[in-house]
Amino acid sequence: FGLYTALALRRLGPTGRLHAFEPNPRMQRLLERNARSPIAGQVTRHELGLSNQEGHAEFVIAEDSAYSSLADTRRTGVAETLRVAITTLDAFVRANAVPRVDVMKIDVEGFEHEVLSGGSALLSREDAPAILIEIAEQNLGARGRKRGEVIELLRGHGYAVSAVRADGALLPATGDFAGPEV
Repeated sequence: FGLYTALALRRLGPTGRLHAFEPNPRMQRLLERNARSPIAGQVTRHELGLSNQEGHAEFVIAEDSAYSSLADTRRTGVAETLRVAITTLDAFVRANAVPRVDVMKIDVEGFEHEVLSGGSALLSREDAPAILIEIAEQNLGARGRKRGEVIELLRGHGYAVSAVRADGALLPATGDFAGPEV
């Protein structure tokens, strides 16, 4: 709910820019409230979803908002659906003349493959961003995808992919890692 945005603001420096994407209007309000700081002018919030295509898509607002996504995760009931604007990472970078992306944090409840697929040019660059991504097999499974597909997509762009354990240790990521410690 904007926690990572607030933390990133502390590290941006005077010339840094932060783009926060959130298609859910309810979460937009939380993002706005949580992102307040002396350098909040460096943050641009986009009421927009990221995907592998441009246009519009149905956004599923789950009863437990943590599972809201551009796809029903089937982990909780659906409160409502609404039509939202979507774009790709590559189209956004191009349209906004973003010269460089240092870090991306992706938490899209099972839509990771689509978001990353829409950023092929960005992810293939020599100065490709570091990525912190939450990948839940349950969320992907509701869409017929597997964690290994996302990992292989990243590796295909030259990324070394690691899993972070609860104690902070890094493990090589595999398509079948699981357990409460990861």
